[in-house]
This record gives sequence, C-alpha cells and structure tokens, in this order.
Amino acid sequence: MTSTFGHDRIQLYSEFFSGCLNAYKDKGYLCHQNEEQRLKLNRMQPPQMSNYTLVGFKKTKVSERVWKMIQDYWSGQVKRVDGRIPWGLHNESWPEVGSIKDAVYEEVLSHLKAWIPQASSFTRSNVYGIRVYTSGSILATHVDRDPLVSSAIINVDQSVTEAWPLEAYDHSGKAHNLTLNPGEMILYESHSVLHGRPFALEGEYYANIFVHFKPVFRTDEISDISKDEL
Repeated sequence: MTSTFGHDRIQLYSEFFSGCLNAYKDKGYLCHQNEEQRLKLNRMQPPQMSNYTLVGFKKTKVSERVWKMIQDYWSGQVKRVDGRIPWGLHNESWPEVGSIKDAVYEEVLSHLKAWIPQASSFTRSNVYGIRVYTSGSILATHVDRDPLVSSAIINVDQSVTEAWPLEAYDHSGKAHNLTLNPGEMILYESHSVLHGRPFALEGEYYANIFVHFKPVFRTDEISDISKDEL
C-alpha cells in the first residue's frame, strides 16, 4: 500500500498541474497564480472566519417536490461532459439550472434557516451547475471566498465505480469523507471548512449543483451555536 502523502500523491499533483499548464498554454501563469492564492487562503482564511455551527457541515436530503423538479430538468438536458477538469481552475462554462434556480435557492434556504437559526436572514450569493465532473477529475482542497459562506452541494446524478467522497475538515481540524447519493445534499460553511475531492473520480461522471448564501445577523456577536449537527 502506498502512502497517502508519499511519492504517488506528489506525482498525481504534478500530473494535474501540468494538465492545467497544457490546457491554458500561454496563459499558464493563471495556473500558478490560482494555486498560490488557493494555498494562501487555505492557511490564512479559516482561523479568521466566524463559525456558525459546531461541526461545519451536515448531510441531509432534498425535499421530494424540489427533487422531482431537478430530475425533470436534468433528464431534459443533454448530459454535458466537459472532459477532464484542469486542476484548481474555476471553469465558468457550465450551464446554470435556469428555470428551477429559484426553487433550488428556496429549498437550500429552508435547510440553512434550520441549521443556522441565529442568522436573521440569508443573502443569495450564487448557484453553479449542473456541473458534470468526468473520469479522472480531482477538485483541489480549498475554501470559498466571500460572499460564498453558507453553502450546499446537491448531487443530481452519478455513474461511478466507487464512491467519490467530499473530503471536509471540521472546525476542530478533523478530516471527514462525505459521500452523497442522488437527491442528497451537504450543507457546509464553505468560507471556513476546507473541502475538496483529492482522489480521482473512478467512473463515467458525477453531477452536482452548488448553492451559496451569505448569512446576515442583527449584531456582530454570535452567541448561539446550532446543535442540529450530523
């Protein structure tokens, strides 16, 4: 068995970073800039952020009504596969969820209100997806930037030969591997919880919707921590 942090991991990282450089050619400097910024934020941002829950993430399910809307939307689309995702670079070319965006926003909002009840309201930040990751894809571990603070990942569909977990670090620094089935979602404090998928996707594709909000509080002091956790 090879070490998780041994030569095999270093080689994998090098291969994917080279893939970024090859994909962006004369704009390869963006790969270096993005990677330097990612590592800097991973080190510096989490300790400076306010945390609103004990653990930092929670697994739950999409309501039957909204899940049916998502399924209908997905089945009506061509299952778009963008190829191997370049390491660490954000790709803006994925289509958005269009006509069901408001329903998806409201679905996630209802869960966030229960999970972070001390927030007086939530401001919409963005919805990304449906994003389709393909065989060999890796998502570099990172934290999100403001205003992507209180977030959700909804698994829409997948065809994998083994689970492709989200690796998330809770507020105590412990790593967890979180798996999803279609119709399930993970709520997470994306501004302070390190998260990614550091092992390559084994299978055909994995499709997600990402939903982001920013909580609003009546005062700057957060006195109550939600105990509605995993």
